[in-house]
Amino acid sequence: MDKKQELTDYIQEDKSSEKTMLPKEKFDPNRMLMLARDKSDKGREELTLAISEVFQEELADSEKKLASEIIINLIRQAETNLKQALSEKLAVSDHLPLELALTIAHEDIDVARPVLQHSELLSDVDLIYIINSKDKDYWDAIAKRTKVTSLVSDVLVGKDDAGVMNTLVNNIRAQLSKSSMRTITKKSIKFSELQEPLLKRPEMDPDIATDLYICASEKLRSEIVAKFPIDLEVVDKALEEIVQDLINSNHGRHEVTDDMKELAIRFYEREEITPHLLINTLRRGQLSFFLALFSRWVEVDSELVYKMLQKDGGKPLAVVCKFKKVIKPEFASIFLLSRAIRMGDQNVDVDELSNAIKCFDELSFGDARDIIYSWQRKPDLL
Repeated sequence: MDKKQELTDYIQEDKSSEKTMLPKEKFDPNRMLMLARDKSDKGREELTLAISEVFQEELADSEKKLASEIIINLIRQAETNLKQALSEKLAVSDHLPLELALTIAHEDIDVARPVLQHSELLSDVDLIYIINSKDKDYWDAIAKRTKVTSLVSDVLVGKDDAGVMNTLVNNIRAQLSKSSMRTITKKSIKFSELQEPLLKRPEMDPDIATDLYICASEKLRSEIVAKFPIDLEVVDKALEEIVQDLINSNHGRHEVTDDMKELAIRFYEREEITPHLLINTLRRGQLSFFLALFSRWVEVDSELVYKMLQKDGGKPLAVVCKFKKVIKPEFASIFLLSRAIRMGDQNVDVDELSNAIKCFDELSFGDARDIIYSWQRKPDLL
């Protein structure tokens, strides 16, 4: 029987015969066994201290391996509160064997957390494996590490979890790539709590600041402008790209996502939903975002907007535009460009356009207002 097996048997079976072992001052299995059997608080404390002391000085490779395997066996049999105490003690050890660190890192999160957050032994490869094999509690612990490389950050951001992104973006020592910064900025459309810490990141540059400017509240916009020059032409181009990314992530041109709705709310709160914006959105072919903007503008569901645009003659659209005090040329542009939402039909009959304009002319603001209010109360009336 080899030395490792003898020592393992000694721990597991409590044999009393003499064994070859590590020098007593470094590692004493007999004492470990005695402490492991002591269920008192004092015994637990002494066992935790004894195990943590094993790796406070450098051991020979063979000694380290043997000690590690025996302690792993003890940890696997220990109760949760003891595992937690050991994890906290061992997480900051410079001489902890990697196998032992990985064993703890794969335990339940309450045990694994100290090692995940503090152990410098875990490489990027180790961390990425844990991220891909565990749930968001493990991701969040890794996002809190003193050092998080951009490689690990990219994998964490790729999990698309707002809470983990929030932890990561608030960890000023974590490194974030430009692509991750852009991804988090788009996520901030729906989760606005990400925006302020994003602006404070050292990786923030004018390009990402422009994207953030589109998504931000009026108050935060002032802070962005104070830090970065914002070109309105660049803003328009950035908006086009952001919206196109949202559309590309969907399967249908007309599907209005939660992100689009949230972005439309930001525009509405800033009083930026205008006929000009609606017309430009249609010209870019971003029909789903047009529906999100238009429904927020009129304060009706996007499905109702889609329904009113399907109506022949353009009367519902004329009602909305009259109510919103849109001028006739803008109404005509919106009417013509929105026909693409009607089963992709780009062509407009001359008579249909003429009738739509006639309807627009004949409507009074008061009549349009009453009709809109009735739709808001009872959508089935459309």
